[in-house]
This record gives sequence, C-alpha cells and structure tokens, in this order.
Amino acid sequence: MCSLSPGWLVLLFCLSAAKMACMGSFTKVIVGSLGIDLGLLEWFGLSALSTMGNYLTPFRGGAAVRAVYLKSKHDLSYSLFLSTLSALYVITFATNAVLGMLAVLALYLWIGFIDVTLLPFFLALCFLPVVLLVFVRATPRLPNSFGDKDSNVPHRILRQLIALTGQVIEGWQIISARKSTVLQLLALSVLNSGVTLLMIHFSFVAFGAQLPLMESLVLSSLFMISSMIPLTPSGLGVAEVVLVLVSQGFGVEQVLGVFSTGLNRTVMILSSIVWGSLFSYILGRRAV
Repeated sequence: MCSLSPGWLVLLFCLSAAKMACMGSFTKVIVGSLGIDLGLLEWFGLSALSTMGNYLTPFRGGAAVRAVYLKSKHDLSYSLFLSTLSALYVITFATNAVLGMLAVLALYLWIGFIDVTLLPFFLALCFLPVVLLVFVRATPRLPNSFGDKDSNVPHRILRQLIALTGQVIEGWQIISARKSTVLQLLALSVLNSGVTLLMIHFSFVAFGAQLPLMESLVLSSLFMISSMIPLTPSGLGVAEVVLVLVSQGFGVEQVLGVFSTGLNRTVMILSSIVWGSLFSYILGRRAV
C-alpha cells in the first residue's frame, strides 16, 4: 500500500471546508426565507460549530448549538428551527437517493452491474420529499390547544406536542411556498453531495484504489444517508461499515477500504474541530 502524500491531506482539508460552507449556505438560505439575514461569519461559523457538535456528540448535538444561537441572536423559535432541520434532513436524503439511484443505473448501463438491494432502497427514499410535501400542503394548521385546560400532566404534554407540530408544519408551509428557496436548497444539496463525492473518491485514490467516479457516487450517497443516523456521532461507525462493505463489492480490498474511510472521517473531524473552535470564540464574543 502506498504512503499518504501531504498533498492529498491538503486537498481533503480544503474539500472539508467547502462541505461546511455548503451546509452553512443551506442554513443561510432557509432561515432567510423566514426573514433572518445571516452574515458570513454567522452562517459559516454556525456550520462549523454544528459539524463539530455532530461529530463529537450523538443525536445530532450540533443542531442544539445552532438552535440556541438563532434563538438568542435572531429570535428564531425552536419550532421553526425544527422546520429548518427537517427540511435539511428531507432534502439531503432525497438528493442523495436520486444521485445514488442514477449512479446505480449508470453502472448497469456502463458495465452491466446492478445491485438488487441498492436500487429499491434509493428509489424508496426518492419519494420521501414528495410524500412529505403533499402531507404538509394538505394539513391545516393544528390548534394550539384543545379541550379544557387542566392540570393533568399528560393532557398538558399532549397540548404542547400538538402546538409544536402545528408550528413545525407552518414553518414547512412557509418554506415550501417559496419556489426560489426550494430550488436554491436543492442546488446546495446537490453541491454538497458533489463535495462529499470528491472527498470519498480522493480518500480512496490517496491509497491507490482505482475507483471510478460512478462507484464513488454510490458510496458517497450511502455515506451521506447513513451519516444522518442520529444514534452515534454523525453516524460514526455505521457510515464506515457501509462504505467498507459496499466498496468491497466494487473490488476494493477490505484493508484499503478501512484506511480510506478512516482518512475521510479523520479529516472531517479534525477540520470541524479547528474551524469549530475558532468560530466558537468568534461567535461567542459576538453573542456577549
């Protein structure tokens, strides 16, 4: 196995910064549709802090940092923030599902390879945004309360959940009603997927793997989807296992797959810590 050139590390660190910029732009556009204008330091800094939090804590802990900042500095309610977070999830899932499905079909047309498991998996995820948008458009605004307000704890919790659900749906209705916003979000999601594709591809190429871009696209789509599983920090472990197993199906040796996925994850973690620590100080001073 060849040694790792410093040039590959520089390239991957640059791509990791570009990935955080994509996610920051996503936040800027989506909160802009809700009337909040974020400056460069804010949208990139929040992306860096959120990425660092997601890599270091389970259950998407970085989102909590973003939510608290937007609430304290721009008075964005937590319910509307949940709308932005759900939009991020749905669009990211759907975009990578479409790209993954196209890559699988391209591989079939190119070399006759098709995975009977991957294709229906990607296809099912493609319908996620369609189902959600139809549901959101058809659902009326839920009432903030129902029945008599009493001291019964289960009733109070249920009322609060209904109110929160109604506000989240309202946020989705505001976002989805702006076609320009939806198009920008889709474009940014595709751009983010492209950067992830390059990171995955060059992580394998750096160790000498001859991995075509179409195969890298399948891997990056699966990586993006599995990384959003909130049980571990940014899908840590789950995403790597998926990459190693699927890359073996493409003829990549298991050891090389482990090194390549480890390199990709290591670069993202270190980059998020560097940028996140820097903007923790910068945004912390701005918040005082």
